[in-house]
Amino acid sequence: RFKATTWILVAALAAVAAYFFFIDERSRTTEERSRRERTKLFLYEKKDVTGFTLINPQGERIEVEREGEGWNIVFPVAALGDAQMIESFVGQVVPGRLGSVIAEPKSLSDYGLSAPFATFIVRRGNAAAPDTLFVGDKTPTSSNSYVRIGEAGPVLISSDITHKVMNKNLFHLRDKNFLSIEASSIDSLAITSGARAMRLRRDGVHWWFADRHVRADRLKIEPYLDAAAKAIIYEFVREDADTLAPYGLASPSKRIALVRGGEATSISLGSKKGDKVHAVRSGLDKVVLLDGRLLEACD
Repeated sequence: RFKATTWILVAALAAVAAYFFFIDERSRTTEERSRRERTKLFLYEKKDVTGFTLINPQGERIEVEREGEGWNIVFPVAALGDAQMIESFVGQVVPGRLGSVIAEPKSLSDYGLSAPFATFIVRRGNAAAPDTLFVGDKTPTSSNSYVRIGEAGPVLISSDITHKVMNKNLFHLRDKNFLSIEASSIDSLAITSGARAMRLRRDGVHWWFADRHVRADRLKIEPYLDAAAKAIIYEFVREDADTLAPYGLASPSKRIALVRGGEATSISLGSKKGDKVHAVRSGLDKVVLLDGRLLEACD
C-alpha cells in the first residue's frame, strides 16, 4: 500500500508540474509573439500586399500591381514587372523592423522627413486605405533610416528600411527579358545581312541548311540560340517604335527570325552603342539595347 500511494503521489506531482510548465510555456510564447508584433513597422506580411507606389529619390513615381503570382507595372509605363526583384523589394519593406521610437521630435526636417528621401505607399486588397511610409535621413552612426508611417505618425528608426533598399528605379523593377523562350523550342532560324540570307532548320539533334541537304555546325548555332533566348535588355531606349532612324532601325540590314512551332519572332538589329546594339522585335514595340554579340550571326 505504501508503494502504491507513493507512485500515485509521484504521478500527481508530475501532472501538476506538466500543467504549470504548459501554462508557463504558453505564456512565454504569447509574450514572444507580442514582442515580435511590437517590433514590426507593418502589422501584416508581404503576401498581403496587392500593390504599391514608390516615389524614389529621383522623384520618379512607379506604380505596381500584383497579378496572380506575378507583378505588373502600371505607371509610368505599362510593362511586366521583374517578379523576383519586386518580391525581394516588398519583403525588405514589409513588415519591416522597428528599432526605436522618437517620442517628441522637435522638427521633421531634423530627420529628413519634411522632404522625404523616398515614399512607399502600400495597398492591401480591400483594406480601407493604403499605408504611406515616409523615409528620411540615415541615422548619424549607421545605415538605419528615420521613417514615419502616415502624416501623424511618430518618427521611428528602422534597420530594414535603408536608403539602398529604397533607391530603386523603373529599370530595376521591370522585366528585362528580351524573349523569355527556351532555345530548345526553336525549330528554325533565318538570318539576313544586307543582300545575304540564310535559313537553318532543326531535324532531331542536327541542324541543316534549309535550301540544300548540308548539315550545319550545331556547336556554333546552339550556343548562339541559347544567348539569344536568354538575352537581357540593358536599356529601354524608347517606349515606342515610332522613331527608328536614329537607331539604325528604319531599314535594318541585319535581321534574325526565330521560329517555334510555326510562330515566328522577328528581331531587327540596328546601330551599335559601345558594345551594345539597338534592337526591336515583333510583339515588343520598344527600342532596346542588347548585347552586341548578337550581331555575330550576321557576320
